[in-house]
Amino acid sequence: MKSFTILLPLLFSTVCCLGQISPPQDSTYWRYAEIIGRTYTAMNKVEIDYGQNVPGWFKKTEEPIDPATGKAIVFHSVVDALNYMSVLGWELVQSYEPGETATLRFLVRRKEHISK
Repeated sequence: MKSFTILLPLLFSTVCCLGQISPPQDSTYWRYAEIIGRTYTAMNKVEIDYGQNVPGWFKKTEEPIDPATGKAIVFHSVVDALNYMSVLGWELVQSYEPGETATLRFLVRRKEHISK
């Protein structure tokens, strides 16, 4: 019985000490984006989807803005958009063509850092 009274407070103190461990301050995660190239018209249309929530019936993807001019960047081809994203640190994960459509999709990712 004496060992039980010593063991019981020891067990409670170890449980309480586990609550004092804090998560790491700096963490990294993968941020994903999708480059969508539509080639069913005479003019190619390239869009970049960063996963933003756009209200409305017809969802419009976000166009990247050129920091020098402040205007939207117009891509002439999907390769042009891939090169642009590569310069910004994005890497290609997967490319696919869903079904028999004239749409090409490229999944890219970049490592992001969060500091608290």
